[in-house]
Amino acid sequence: MAEDVHTGAVPADGRLAAMALAPVRGAVLAVLAAFSPLVLAVSFLAALCGLLAPAFALRRFPDLARRLAHAWCGVPPVERPYRPAPEPPRPDTEGRFRIGSQLYRTASLPAYLRRVEWLARDPATHREALWLALNPPVAAVTVLLPAALVAAGLLLTTAGRGPLAAAAGPVLVLAGPACGPSLLAVHGRWTRSLLGPRPEPARRGRAAALRRTAARYGRAVLRLWATALLSVVGAVLAAGTVLCLVPGAGWPLAGYLRVSRAFTEMRRRQVAAWTGVEIASPYTPPPPPPEPRADGTYQAGRTLYRSPRPVVRLRRYAWALRSPATWRDLLWHASEPVAALLPGAAVALLVGYGFLGLVWPWLWVVPLGPWVSYDAAGPWTSLTGWLPFLRPLPAPLFAPLLGTAAALAGCAAAPRLLALHARWSRLLLAPTPAALLARRIDVLREQRDGTNDAQAAVLRRIERDLHDGAQASWVAVGMKLDSVDHLMADRPEEARQLLGEAREGLAKGLRELRHLVRGIHPPVLAERGLGDAVRALALDVPLEVEAVVELPGRADPAIESAVYFTVGELLANVVKHARASRVRVELWLEGDELTGAVCDDGRGGADPAAGGGLAGLRTRLAPFDGVLEVDSPPGGPTRVEFRLPLRPGRPPG
Repeated sequence: MAEDVHTGAVPADGRLAAMALAPVRGAVLAVLAAFSPLVLAVSFLAALCGLLAPAFALRRFPDLARRLAHAWCGVPPVERPYRPAPEPPRPDTEGRFRIGSQLYRTASLPAYLRRVEWLARDPATHREALWLALNPPVAAVTVLLPAALVAAGLLLTTAGRGPLAAAAGPVLVLAGPACGPSLLAVHGRWTRSLLGPRPEPARRGRAAALRRTAARYGRAVLRLWATALLSVVGAVLAAGTVLCLVPGAGWPLAGYLRVSRAFTEMRRRQVAAWTGVEIASPYTPPPPPPEPRADGTYQAGRTLYRSPRPVVRLRRYAWALRSPATWRDLLWHASEPVAALLPGAAVALLVGYGFLGLVWPWLWVVPLGPWVSYDAAGPWTSLTGWLPFLRPLPAPLFAPLLGTAAALAGCAAAPRLLALHARWSRLLLAPTPAALLARRIDVLREQRDGTNDAQAAVLRRIERDLHDGAQASWVAVGMKLDSVDHLMADRPEEARQLLGEAREGLAKGLRELRHLVRGIHPPVLAERGLGDAVRALALDVPLEVEAVVELPGRADPAIESAVYFTVGELLANVVKHARASRVRVELWLEGDELTGAVCDDGRGGADPAAGGGLAGLRTRLAPFDGVLEVDSPPGGPTRVEFRLPLRPGRPPG
């Protein structure tokens, strides 16, 4: 709709054209909305099968909705809100490509895995899926209404009975275009809120609270239905696992378990993200590769093999069969069709039948009943005949009320059913006490090895700094003092000059020694505490740094030292790699945990799995049971948060 440049008002001819086209545009948008669930299902199944091309190609459908929302609904242009695509993987010094703990010879698979993670973690993709799921009912009560009013008016005018129908027909024909632009604008604003960039934080008030509540229950319903669909995939994986256990077909079990366990790990993360119920991974590491005998053969039991492959297969097969997690996963997948499908079907019945069967038909039957012989609500209402107390009541009265109550009951039950399913999943998928103990032993062993390596590296650094710094200065001083003995009698001026140089060498060596000691344990940390030491670090950074420290007292000196050097290393990484202009350092006490965070507005893309400084920081914090988490999407910003329990031995969180 063009606007008058001088007054800002829409011209009369523009308003009339918009009103005349509103029913047609609304009907087209409603037809497109009918295809939204199909687009969502195809995208979801393609992504579930690892096919990313269909999922990205079907983004043209939301792009079309964005263009139509601007062109037909009068909202501002709707930009694509997706995060920037990940950078292509780069090879290391050996020409390999690293993703996590795996090395690859070519860049194709690492690039594919990065795109999978990018698609799965993009918030815009999640909002787009929500829009595709809710678009049909929203379009039915907004953009379809003008065309429905026009159709009802024409039907009354041509096939209606009596003067009332003849009078009501033209009124409905005119009412459709009259309310069309407003309803199109409502649908356009709703489309822009989900398909556009991330909206601003909701304002306070009852309306905002109501929207947040409705969104929370709506997400719970959709997540419960997604859980029901994923349970079918789990049942298929369980059937495949059983087939691999058949004698003669057991060799692919270990390889098949990698796929099954990857899916189960994804479901663990999903349960935690959707319900807040954390489920730790119970899997133990696979057995190490076999060592060759003196004659070059490999032994498995009483059998010798020339190649290590049969031994690896046998060990992994036994490892998979003896692991309790294998059988617990199998039981969980086998029970999922009951534990997930039944709650999802119950909520679908309540919401679908309540709204579409009992509420929606009566919105049309009541006004059209006197003139149209077809009773669209009758078949749906007759299903409630098994409730004796409803038989005496008129259907137009109880059906919408009962349908609304059923739909609200389904929405209210969805979060509770989702939480119940999460607790059931934790019962089977969480590690057993024996697995937790074994994992704790492995963690302690890794921490011991990492601590030993770190201490050895520190000792080598101290030795190198002493050798190249203070020791070299003092050796030079000793040589000059030897020369002074020979020059004192014959050339006192030269001897005096050498004494001055020796004095400068001693001062230089002392400065280097102090600098070395400051690197081991800074005096400001010992004298003034962690807060002032971190503020002093911030002053040395050539960027705009804001340090927010809220620590009521002192912590253990070893913990303070670990936090100090962690913050220093993170600030150094920001200066070297982030291309940031501003940094924020936070330290606070949360319960029995000392928590810190370093945030910057740089380019992002930091990955601890790639090794380097972030991996070394995790090694530094590991002896204190500390954890380090990195949130650094491509394009930034980056937030690195670490937590250390004040009582080591109790893992944080």
